[in-house]
Order: sequence, then structure tokens, then C-alpha cells
Amino acid sequence: MDELERRLRVARPISGHRDLPLTDRAKRELADLMLAEPAHDTRRTRVRPRRRPLIVYAVAVAAAVLTAVPVVATLTTQPARAVTPPMLTTTTVSDNARDVLEEMGDVVADDLPQQTTDPIQITVQTWVLHTADDGGPLPSVVVPENFAITQAPDGTRTVTVTAGAPIDRDGHPVTGDSVPVEGTPLWEEAWEPGEYLPLYPNPLPSEPAQIAAFFAEVVGEEPSAAQLIPELNSLLLEQTLSPAQESALLRYVSTLPDIELVGSTTDRLGRDGMIFTATNPDQPDYAQRLIVSPTTGHILATETIYIGVTRTDIASPSVVSYFAWNRTPHP
Repeated sequence: MDELERRLRVARPISGHRDLPLTDRAKRELADLMLAEPAHDTRRTRVRPRRRPLIVYAVAVAAAVLTAVPVVATLTTQPARAVTPPMLTTTTVSDNARDVLEEMGDVVADDLPQQTTDPIQITVQTWVLHTADDGGPLPSVVVPENFAITQAPDGTRTVTVTAGAPIDRDGHPVTGDSVPVEGTPLWEEAWEPGEYLPLYPNPLPSEPAQIAAFFAEVVGEEPSAAQLIPELNSLLLEQTLSPAQESALLRYVSTLPDIELVGSTTDRLGRDGMIFTATNPDQPDYAQRLIVSPTTGHILATETIYIGVTRTDIASPSVVSYFAWNRTPHP
């Protein structure tokens, strides 16, 4: 990865969308990127024929940062044209976010340390709505992507992506000549030692008091929950967390004033979860959601929900992205 890509990665969240407003941090990063002289890099890198995994497709897209509100807005009167995943069904609970997250931190802290694997294996199912209300093509079916990421100690990194099970807007299976079959190879990419520069090169701290500074090194400030949830996508694409690290993360999230508990649910991989959401009044059209297992304390998924009233390509509310981590229980 060259200096341009490194700066793009720093400027954008993993789940950026082309039609979302830029935060002040993103605007600063974008301005710096456009005004700075090209960095001199003497490393030789091979040309890659395929797109970089989850790297956005333009500088402006790279700088987009999603935020959230914790309420459901009035449905738009415009017809929904793009097919998006169905909203998760939730059951309201009377607990508050802080207490539940602290309890989950206790649960995951009691887990046994995960045995180190060589190389690290990361698997995640993801879907991102790559469209805007600009006359471009709109998806008629949801085709999730299953990522299998391998990271070796010498820095070698490979990403293999296959199609998940195609579904319609109601979650029913879809088949047809134009629809890929589940398991169909979509693309793959590999980095030799020294080519891939992680966004988070240092391990996540195992003390809650150190978490804010850890993310501030990349975000540029101590993040709110609305800023933190998209950053977790980037982190979990690069690191597997120990029980102590995950416990510290949950305890830190529990202290954030903009985190709220939505309720219980069954996530897109069929697991019981508790949904938390965050609020950013500066960008009220999108809700960031974090799903955590109530039995293991593991982070299961993140989702971004459109809850505005101005878009005509999708309804409100609609899922515009999700990341569902295929977590293997600690031995």
C-alpha cells in the first residue's frame, strides 16, 4: 500500500458511502490530501488488477464518516426502489446501555485467552449499499460478501471474497442466471510483507482508560460512540481481540454519553444479540448500531441505518451497510 492509499485509509471509515456528508475531520483529511505534495516512496509494489478490499472508490468517498441517531424517523413518501436487507426485528428491554455493556464486559473478561493462531484468521460477512439517488443503477437483490482474511506474522496478507446467499428485500432466497450462487468467488487480493500498512498497527489496549487515546490517534480526537462504531469495522478487519481487550472496549463504550440500548434481536447470522445505537445531532440521517452477544460478550456486528426523509432511492428506515463477524468461541 502506497502513501496515497494510507492517507485514504486514515481519512475514511471502512463503511463510507458516497452520498453521506463529511465530518470536519474528514474534510481536513481530504484537504490535506489534495494540497499535499506527493510523497516519495521508493518501494516497488506490484499492480493489482482487482479493487482493494473495502477501500472506497474516490477521495470524497474515502473521507465520508457515518454517524447516527437513536430514533426512527417518519417513513418517506417516496417509493423504495433499491433492494436493501430487511431490518432486524428487535424486542424492547428495560435495561440501560451502561449497565448492560458493563455486564457484557464482565462476561467476556471471564473467557479464557484465545490461543494464538499462526496465521491470524478473520472472517466477516458484509453488505454495503453502493448507490445514491443520482440516476445510477440500483440493486435489485442483496448479495452479501463473505470475507476470509489471513494475516501472517511476516506481514503477508490475503483476502478472499465469495458471494453470500442472495436475498430479496424481505429476506427470501433469490435465484436466477444473473444472481451469483452462494460461495461463488468474487475477488481476491494479496499483499507481500511490507506492502500492507494497517490503519491500527498497535494492539488495542486492555485497559478501558487507554481506549480513547488509542482511537484518537487515528480519528484525530476522542471518539463519540457514533464515531467509534464505524472505526470498529476497521479495527476488527485487522485484529482479533483477546477477552481482556474486548472487555476493556465494552467498558469504554459503556461510558460514552451518546450510546443507547435499542433491545434484543437475532442477528443476520442467527445469533442472539443486544443492539446499541449512538447519536450525532450534526448528522441525523444515519444511525450507527453495535450488536453484542448477551451470553459471550463478543461483538457480533455493526450496522448503519438510514433514518432520514430526503432520499428517494431507499425507504426510511433502511439498512445501508452491515458487518457480521463470524466469531469463533475462545477455546
